[in-house]
Amino acid sequence: MTREEAIEQFERGVRTGRAGHGYLVVGPEGPAVEFVKQAVSLMFCGTKAGKKPCGECRDCRWVEALRHPDLHWVEPEKKSRIIPVERIRALQQELSTTSFASKWKACVLVAADRLGISAANAFLKTLEEPAGDTVFFLVTDSPHSLLPTIVSRCRKVILSESGAESSEERHDALAGLLASGCRGSTVAALAAADGIEEILKKARREAEEEEKAAQERAGVEEMDKETFEARVQARYRQKRTAILRFMLLWHRDALLIVCGAGEGVLANRSAIAGLKERASRLSYRQALENIQTIEKLAANLERNIPEPAAFADAFLSLH
Repeated sequence: MTREEAIEQFERGVRTGRAGHGYLVVGPEGPAVEFVKQAVSLMFCGTKAGKKPCGECRDCRWVEALRHPDLHWVEPEKKSRIIPVERIRALQQELSTTSFASKWKACVLVAADRLGISAANAFLKTLEEPAGDTVFFLVTDSPHSLLPTIVSRCRKVILSESGAESSEERHDALAGLLASGCRGSTVAALAAADGIEEILKKARREAEEEEKAAQERAGVEEMDKETFEARVQARYRQKRTAILRFMLLWHRDALLIVCGAGEGVLANRSAIAGLKERASRLSYRQALENIQTIEKLAANLERNIPEPAAFADAFLSLH
């Protein structure tokens, strides 16, 4: 569903007293976090007047800045990008207190799939026995990585990916690099990897600009460097995920063409010429192995293998 549809559904639940105590928000991190902020603002601001949040009051500004006293915000920490058990234990202590400015308390876990085993088990106990009017939001694009017992205790909100994809200009650039980098030439492969690296650098700059703009809108005067970098990294990872998704769909389209599928089922019909040219020189096995190469690339990036090395290895491996 779209973010607007999800908010309307959540608002009905709050208004009728049927809101759940746990929500698993599945989708790209950026849109998912924006949904959660809007939902929390609705809890703290909108419910006071039986309407949607105004976006301008103290409660809404506090939520946007992640400074509301009844909002408990948890993100993966430092370079390990893990939510440690110590943070969950501290969270349990925080939630045991009464709310300050609202009858509600909201607890948000961003990238909830990054809970360690001990942290996940500790959080499960918190989710099973919530304190007072506490609503949990677990944000993830990898729900299969969560404990099934955690997933079963949450209502799912599956967000559509509109607005999370790269721009049309970025799509065109990626399609050109994918077509040029898969021609059996080491020079062409490395040149394409360099081109992807430039796209990623631009995405990183965009993430920084977006985070700075978000802080200005929220009236945040100063933020420590580590927190700022963590939020920029979260925005950047969303953009990188969109790039990887495009690459995967491009190679999936090539496989479909090899199998004789019509243009109507392709995800990237605007790149049909390059796709057909590429598919004409692939066997079914080679097209399938190309998809597996992109999946391996995504896994390598999750293991924090340096981007230049990971992309160069992938392009050198593509048929």
